[in-house]
Amino acid sequence: MSRYDIDRRKAYLTIDAADVANMQDMKAMAGAHLDEVVGVFYAHLLAHNETKNHLTCLTG
Repeated sequence: MSRYDIDRRKAYLTIDAADVANMQDMKAMAGAHLDEVVGVFYAHLLAHNETKNHLTCLTG
């Protein structure tokens, strides 16, 4: 992704330099819990028929 595209998306989402710094500070902590968070997220999606059907359709 180009710098231009990144900057456009940050502007659209009103992400400023302070937000970027906060996200960078949280990166290590978030990474330590990533597997758990992803597991809970997908369990939530798969608990609902509409999203379960869509996701299982995409994966075969």
